[in-house]
Amino acid sequence: MIYLIIASWNLEIAYSPLLFLFFCAIITIERLKDSVVSQVLSLKRLKTMGETAFLFSFFMKNNIIKINIIKLGLITSFGFFMLIASPISAWAKEIKTNEVLELINLSRAENNLPPLYLNPTLAKVADSKVKDMTNKHYFSHTSPEGVTPWHWFDKNNYFYKYAGENLAINYDDAQEEHDAWMKSPAHKKNILNTNFNEIGIATSKGIIEGKRSYVTVTVFGTPDENIFATSQKMPLASKNSYILGVQSNKNKNIINSKSDSLHSSIAKNKLFELIKEQSDNIIWTVALIAILIVLKDIIIKTISTRTFHHKHSAINLILFIMIYALLF
Repeated sequence: MIYLIIASWNLEIAYSPLLFLFFCAIITIERLKDSVVSQVLSLKRLKTMGETAFLFSFFMKNNIIKINIIKLGLITSFGFFMLIASPISAWAKEIKTNEVLELINLSRAENNLPPLYLNPTLAKVADSKVKDMTNKHYFSHTSPEGVTPWHWFDKNNYFYKYAGENLAINYDDAQEEHDAWMKSPAHKKNILNTNFNEIGIATSKGIIEGKRSYVTVTVFGTPDENIFATSQKMPLASKNSYILGVQSNKNKNIINSKSDSLHSSIAKNKLFELIKEQSDNIIWTVALIAILIVLKDIIIKTISTRTFHHKHSAINLILFIMIYALLF
């Protein structure tokens, strides 16, 4: 039963009550099997091994196999339902900061603008902001305590004339993230802003709104002073990814009255993405499952005939393959 609980550890399932009932059923079956095995053990301790005892032992062993088959059927049925009914979304990947910088400067070059230079202090600004978001589990320009983006500039002693911030969460790579920014006027304006000449970038992973996420913070600046901020949230229609953009300068308010949705046409097999990403996160879980199955076989071998042991191993092999298929 332990390996079944561990196997579900990394699965995001929207049907918690159903999952609870499923495990209750599995626990009941496991206890029933333990009871049968206990009777077989008691039988093997009998000194008189007549024909009746032999038939009873054979009956018990066959029941254990049937119980394993029932358990396998439950796992298969629940797994099939889980794949069909539960929302499937690919895990996001960590974005490389050097790729973010390269793509931003490439877009600026295409628009005849000078490149942005990586400023160590701005990098600290971005790192402070991204760590605050992942530590406090929020994704916004302003923290739950009301801390604005410009607090991090001040905290790291970066006094700016112009400043901006772009945020992104849960994109598969830097290119997809950059494309989302460039499709949004607010974020594109930050990237192509002629007032900016320096940049800082930081990424981090953490639990955001109850989900494991990768967050990118990009801050733009020109040394000098002051504060104003407006933010705009851009949802991505087809996945749990979105971006936020904000600008600041000391002279005027920058307000965007229109909000544009970002529609992603990602031609990817979502199930394949789930398989690929889950395999990275649960490889040790599967290894532990294999070890537990082998250990259980060793224990069963001490109370079983060779023929039954082989049958029981075959059932466990099928069980392992099904669990592996569900997780990967």
